[in-house]
Amino acid sequence: MTKEQVIYVLGRPVVEDSFDEDTWYYIYEMKRGMSKRGEDFKKDLIISFEDGKLITVEGDFELSEDFNVPLDA
Repeated sequence: MTKEQVIYVLGRPVVEDSFDEDTWYYIYEMKRGMSKRGEDFKKDLIISFEDGKLITVEGDFELSEDFNVPLDA
């Protein structure tokens, strides 16, 4: 995927690394306010690009088995 395609799917990153324009951070934090609503939690997704193309996705989310399979395959 290109950077534009990632933005289309996930939206703009919450944080872009000032020293590395090829690393984007998506951070999701839920504060419930009351314990009966469940636990507070935080999820991170770190995306890296090389030559404008997605190369790695890391974080607290599970990727599907066919995540790296091209759509035109």
